[in-house]
Amino acid sequence: MKKYKEVVLNKCQGGFGLSEIAHKELIKLGIPAARLYCEPIDREDPRLIKVVKKLGEKANGPLANLKIVKIPADIKYEIEECNGVEWLVDEHRFWE
Repeated sequence: MKKYKEVVLNKCQGGFGLSEIAHKELIKLGIPAARLYCEPIDREDPRLIKVVKKLGEKANGPLANLKIVKIPADIKYEIEECNGVEWLVDEHRFWE
């Protein structure tokens, strides 16, 4: 059986951001407030996934439309974006 992981992405122009209610929920789940406001959050963090699933659209920051994407667990990826719209790119390797 293939294993998957979930990643939170922003799917509209503006950029990734969380609402105040989402911040409060994440603080309740053990993410320090200072970290939420000063550091990028791990998009695979199970607490983030839980809050986005629980709150739905209420998790969105003012310029965000957050969606959860499922990908195979063994994929190494980078998050790319243009004008705030994000997508996952499989990590590439090159040999010469």
